[in-house]
Amino acid sequence: MNCSGCSEGAVQKRTRLLAAKRRREERQDAGKLVPIEPIERVVASSLRAMRDRLLNFPGQVAYLVAHRPQEEVYETLDGAIRETLEEIASPDFPTRVAAAGLAAAANGRHHGEDADVETEE
Repeated sequence: MNCSGCSEGAVQKRTRLLAAKRRREERQDAGKLVPIEPIERVVASSLRAMRDRLLNFPGQVAYLVAHRPQEEVYETLDGAIRETLEEIASPDFPTRVAAAGLAAAANGRHHGEDADVETEE
C-alpha cells in the first residue's frame, strides 16, 4: 500500500483502522459480540417500567399525606421516594420487568396502552 500523496500518519491510521476492523470481525466470529437488539429491548422495557412506577407514585402517596403536618408529609414522601428508588435499583428489577412484560403480553396489553394515562375528551 504505497501512495505517493499519502503521509506516513495517514498510512498508520489506515493500518490501525484495518487492524481494528479485523479484531472486531474475529471477536464476532468467535461469538464474543452480541446483537444489540435484545439489549435495547431490555433497557427500553426497564425504562418504561421505571417511568410507570414514578408516574404512579403521586397517586400511591397522596392519601398518605392528605391533611398532615409538613414534617410528616416530608417524612412520608422521603420514605416512599427512597423505597421506590431502592425497588428500581434492585438487581432483580430487570427480571421482574421482563416477567411483568410477559404477563402483560399474555393478557393482551400492548405498549402504548398506558393504564395510568387518561385521555381528554
